[in-house]
Formats: sequence, C-alpha cells, structure tokens
Amino acid sequence: MLAVAGGKGGVGKTTTTLCLAEALARIEGRAVAVDADREMPDLARAAGLEDGTREAPRGDVAAIAEGRSPGEAGRPLPSNPRVTVVSTRRCSAATLRRALSAMLEADAPVLVDCPAGAGRDAALPLRCAERALVVSTPTPASLRDAAKTVAMAEALGTPVVGAAVTRCDGVPETASRLLTCPIRARIPPATSPRSNRGVRAAYAGLAERFISLNTNQNSYTYTD
Repeated sequence: MLAVAGGKGGVGKTTTTLCLAEALARIEGRAVAVDADREMPDLARAAGLEDGTREAPRGDVAAIAEGRSPGEAGRPLPSNPRVTVVSTRRCSAATLRRALSAMLEADAPVLVDCPAGAGRDAALPLRCAERALVVSTPTPASLRDAAKTVAMAEALGTPVVGAAVTRCDGVPETASRLLTCPIRARIPPATSPRSNRGVRAAYAGLAERFISLNTNQNSYTYTD
C-alpha cells in the first residue's frame, strides 16, 4: 500500500493517485485507488464517478471495513476499468483504519489519496501504509510543507520512497535538500493533466521505476 501524501492541498495528490494507479494497472494488470480524506473527499469526483460526498451503496471505504473486497465495494475508473476507485465520505477514523488495514491484503497495488496537512487525519493513512510518495509543486513554500510530510511519515515509521514534483518544467537545485528525500518524478504542467501525453508518460516512467507488487506484503520498493 502506497500513501500519496503532501503538506498542501491542491498540489496534485489526487491526480497523482489516479495517474499512477492507471500506470501501475498497465504493468500489474489492475490497481486500486482509495480516498482517505474523510472531510473533503475528492477522488470519486476527480475520477468522473460522483461528487465524492454522496452516500452510495457501492464505492465506499465503509463497505471495505465491513468485509467487502475492493472489487465488491469499489467502482471501475471510467478511463481505465482495470483501476478500482474506492471513495469515502464522513466516517469514523476507526472505520477508515479498518478499511485500510483490510486493503493491505489486496492482490493488486493499492494507492491511498491522503488528506493534506500534518494533523491526525493526515497521519492515519500514513501510519497504515507500507510506503509513502510525497507530492509537491516546485515553489519553496510547497516544498517546505512537503518536507514536513516526509518528517511525519518517518516519525510514524513509514518509509518515504521519494517525491513527485508536479507542474514543473524544471526543479530548483535546492528541492531535494528541502524535501530531504529523492525526487522520483517531474510532472510537466498541463491544463488537463490526466489526458496530457507528457503527464501520462511521466507517471508511466515513475510506475516503471517501482518494482512490482510484493505478493506477500503488497508493498513497493524502489529500483534505480
């Protein structure tokens, strides 16, 4: 399970979750994208499924917590049916924790779209995940906030595999130092990133640099 995290909202975590899930599904055959933001769910809306807040009989983390599989509780991503989208709504932290813990046993790559910030809501999915990818724009303020996310993940015992810097043609030389982790992908700016060829190629390159799913632990490690 890979947590897609970041210090600020609007840096591209949800887009990264969906694009990386699509890229991994092309390699692994399928993937799961999960919304872990209980207060401001956005994944289902971004995926083109719904507004992310309405109660639906399917596609909810609560169904996972109750024992359903991601395939039963999720819905296929319209642009790539091999990606299952599991949305969320207002639920207890315990419900989300049970759902994420259950998805550690999934037989496909699981990517978790985390809330922004450094509070308890952001810490919960980071604590549950086996690895974390931090997302930031190239601005110094965004990089500094992303560095706080790196520190929080490490404090929780979750290894950070690196960072994806979005909306950039080039990354400042100080970016790696500010983030205190390697930059694994540079995502070019685009008006419609999920349909942009350059953006899709960047995420495909990122996916190819992760080794395939560990069949015993469902975790990612990284190969140079």
